[in-house]
Amino acid sequence: MSQGVPAEAAAEQLFLAEWVRVYEEKWAVLRGVVPVVEQLRFCDVPWPLFGNVQSVEDITVERVLEFVCHPLNECIRGASAGQTTKSLRSEMLRWHPDKFGKVLERVVEGDREVVMMAAGNVARILTKLNAEVR
Repeated sequence: MSQGVPAEAAAEQLFLAEWVRVYEEKWAVLRGVVPVVEQLRFCDVPWPLFGNVQSVEDITVERVLEFVCHPLNECIRGASAGQTTKSLRSEMLRWHPDKFGKVLERVVEGDREVVMMAAGNVARILTKLNAEVR
């Protein structure tokens, strides 16, 4: 057996790093100047947590905190407490109702209400976490 990180832990780290990369890629597409032709469904929204999100109830303080403050998350890699606050603020801007409204316009009508509720939940969680970090 080799020294260092066990194989399972290394595989998990690769999985989590890929999850963060895909999250950032999805946001880059959503922020892009070229409009996305196809509309989004609830499951297409890049929610700030590891694992799939099936409902608003899946979005918890613990899961958002795990994602936003994970060391593999590029926005906070090697972050001090001040940088963690900056990262939380950055995420807060993404999820602020005024900014998120542009994403919401792309959501299919049948999913729009639940996406709006879930995004509001994310915004409240990030605001709470930001207040706790201070």
